[in-house]
Amino acid sequence: MPSLRDRVALPVGLDVESVKDVTPPFVDPADVEGAVAAGGVVVDVRTDEERRDGCVAGSHHVPYALWEAAAEAGLQGALPAAVAEVLDSTGEVVFHCMYSQERAPRCAVIARQLRPTLRVAILRGGFQRFLAKFWDGAAPPPACLVSVNPAQWVPNGNQGLVWATDHPEHAFKQGLAEDVGDDA
Repeated sequence: MPSLRDRVALPVGLDVESVKDVTPPFVDPADVEGAVAAGGVVVDVRTDEERRDGCVAGSHHVPYALWEAAAEAGLQGALPAAVAEVLDSTGEVVFHCMYSQERAPRCAVIARQLRPTLRVAILRGGFQRFLAKFWDGAAPPPACLVSVNPAQWVPNGNQGLVWATDHPEHAFKQGLAEDVGDDA
């Protein structure tokens, strides 16, 4: 299986040679609080839709599209303000998307390209694993989770809770509902 470094495709304008040996480390959900207490920041690169259904308390929302724009601007162009703010961080910057398999690693690599001294990490398992670690879906969500929409999180075996939109059964039911609606 290819390494994360080999799977992370860099947007146009970034030099793969300068980051090829810099695979960002992973941070476990249980270690996020410590990283933040030590001056780190959590950066959520998910879409507005994904974030509406829950987020890590205190996280900065800087969607993936802004990181792509920053990569296009490169070192010479004007960076989106939200990206520039993250790049000015002095602590560790922990990136996450829903599962931290695609967008978060790409954003971490972009951030390192734009500011090589920035300490970056990726939240292992993304928001889904963070949520599953700290919330079972039964009680009200703990303080480390904000704006959680319980209706959008469904159990999925050993994975714990997953975003309903990503759950195969939910997607199937949604497809059926759309088909029925089209016939009306």
